[in-house]
Amino acid sequence: MRSREGLGVLYQPNEEPERGRPHWVRVVALVLVLGMVVMTAGAAVQTLLLGI
Repeated sequence: MRSREGLGVLYQPNEEPERGRPHWVRVVALVLVLGMVVMTAGAAVQTLLLGI
């Protein structure tokens, strides 16, 4: 886990790809994270609905 100072470096606008990492790697990571959030929220809603 990076420190908060390292986050500023991550979110700088990058004209060139950092360390030669292709753009799709970032897209796939973003999709995975969003999928996890949606699944977690869906499970929470389902638990609330079933609990009532």
